[in-house]
Amino acid sequence: MTTTAIRLTQFAQGGGCACKIPPGELEKVVRGLQGDRSPDLLVGLDDGDDAAVIRIDEHTAVVTTADFFTPVVDDAYDWGRIAAANALSDIYAMGGRPLVAVNLLAWPRDALPLELLTEVLRGAVARARHPQASSSTHPPSTPGLSQGVPALVYLDIFLASQRCQENQRSQGHTLSVLWIVDSCAECFMLASLNGDVGLQVVMAAV
Repeated sequence: MTTTAIRLTQFAQGGGCACKIPPGELEKVVRGLQGDRSPDLLVGLDDGDDAAVIRIDEHTAVVTTADFFTPVVDDAYDWGRIAAANALSDIYAMGGRPLVAVNLLAWPRDALPLELLTEVLRGAVARARHPQASSSTHPPSTPGLSQGVPALVYLDIFLASQRCQENQRSQGHTLSVLWIVDSCAECFMLASLNGDVGLQVVMAAV
């Protein structure tokens, strides 16, 4: 079988974030788990956010995340780009500047060729545009890619972004509309990439 004939999405029980443990169940798992408490931990387990933030001095904080993403498209290169963008979005949401990426890979090597994995990583590297330090792998039945991304953020930028998010949450009706539009656009774009709908349908919908 050639790599172009392989449909990556058939190996995923759910695409992207749909593959994850539901937030409510995950909250039960991590409830009560605490390391050493620190006043410098600005975003941690209690916040339920996608990235952690810890202050390192009076001006700067470190943002870090690792976010697994299963295939949402069949093209390996495109999936690598999407998975990297997904991890980076958690950093950018905090106002952070990525420093380096550590690729965390789940790859069923008995079912998928390593040449396809090269294409996935090539897409991730092309999207990330910051140094790639190393990769860690394990062989499950479902392919997955995450990037562990530490980043720096100036505290004034981080605090300003937090205030902005709090203001948005206070206007829940506005957030709901934006969320629905964003979700629909994502679904249509992914369907287009998979060839399930035509580009003209996507553009008309969005």
